Amino acid sequence: MVTSHEDTHEDTHEDARTLAALSTLLDRVHLITPGQLPDALAEAAAQLGWSAVLYLVDYEQRVLVPAPAVGVSGRRVQGVDTTLAGRCFRTVEPMPWSSARGRGVWLPVLDGVDRLGVLEVGLPEGTDLDDALCIQRCRLLAHLAGHLIVAKGPYGEGLTRIRHRKPARWPRSCCGGCCRR
Repeated sequence: MVTSHEDTHEDTHEDARTLAALSTLLDRVHLITPGQLPDALAEAAAQLGWSAVLYLVDYEQRVLVPAPAVGVSGRRVQGVDTTLAGRCFRTVEPMPWSSARGRGVWLPVLDGVDRLGVLEVGLPEGTDLDDALCIQRCRLLAHLAGHLIVAKGPYGEGLTRIRHRKPARWPRSCCGGCCRR
């Protein structure tokens, strides 16, 4: 395979942009709560000309719930068994998509073997969804998201609440509601 100097220069430029975005994300997460992580991911993606929306799986593993982020609205819950996002979650493989609203890729969000959800990355028009290097750059953001979710988890309930779809149920044996305080 012959690559031109122009292709090599473009790849180097994209590598540098990706490194800068991930470095900014890592620098920022030291001071945020778990509930602010979706915003930090979206900001890192924006540095690359992408959009990013984090979806977390509920504890019953039936649906993927969009995590609230500034400037992101209109995202719907995705069924684990009925959607492309769910297929990505189940198979732990990237799933490229293209629609009237744009193009991008669904990526699994993992921490080790724990499947936490998916990251929807929207890519600029004209992006080649078959470009392995582009998908690898997107995967870096999704991998980092998984590790950060777990690392930030003990410091707040912002993401945990999203995963609880039903209100907490107290045991019938509880005396006088003392556990509810």
